[in-house]
Amino acid sequence: MSNPNQVTAENIDGFNKIRTVRIGTRVRVDCFLQDSEGEWQHVYGGSHPIEAMTGVNQ
Repeated sequence: MSNPNQVTAENIDGFNKIRTVRIGTRVRVDCFLQDSEGEWQHVYGGSHPIEAMTGVNQ
């Protein structure tokens, strides 16, 4: 059985990192910013309905 809380995407672009995790019918989005010392600082986190993320009603 697969883990329903598995990371579905992680994208690093320059100094930004975005991680999305599907939790049931919601998607958790966490955004990080890399500081001048190379450490990732959490700047946003929130849980959203899948419909809000895809624009499709399921």
